[in-house]
Amino acid sequence: MNLGSPGTNGLKWAVLACCNSLRQQNWNSIRSAGWKPFNGNLHLLLGANSVIDAGNFRMFAKFMLGLDGQQRETIYNAWQDSAPYCRHRPVQFAITGFNDCKQDMLTGTNSYTPQGSVFYDPLPTVQ
Repeated sequence: MNLGSPGTNGLKWAVLACCNSLRQQNWNSIRSAGWKPFNGNLHLLLGANSVIDAGNFRMFAKFMLGLDGQQRETIYNAWQDSAPYCRHRPVQFAITGFNDCKQDMLTGTNSYTPQGSVFYDPLPTVQ
C-alpha cells in the first residue's frame, strides 16, 4: 500500500473501515520489516485493532464537523470518541501516522507536509 498524495486536495487521512485493519501484531511485523502502509503525504491512517461495525461512522463525522451540538474535534480525537457508538463490543480502534499530525483538523491542515516520526496508537478498548 502507498496511501497518500501531495497537494492541498491530496489524500491526507484515511479510514480502513474493517475488522482488524490496524491489528497491532501486523503493524509490529510491518514496521520490523522497515515498511509502513502509507507514504510521506498521508497524515493519519485510522482503523481497528479488533472486530468493529459501522455504528460509529455517523458520530465520527459529527465530531469532526462539529454537527448537532457536538464540539469540533481533531481527526484523532473524533475517531477515538466515536468508538463507543459501535454496536459490537468490545472494540478497540487504532491510529497510525506522523506524530506532528495528531492535532490535524478536517480543514486547515491539509496543505501541511508531515515532518515527524511515525507512531502507532492502539486506543483504549470500549467494553
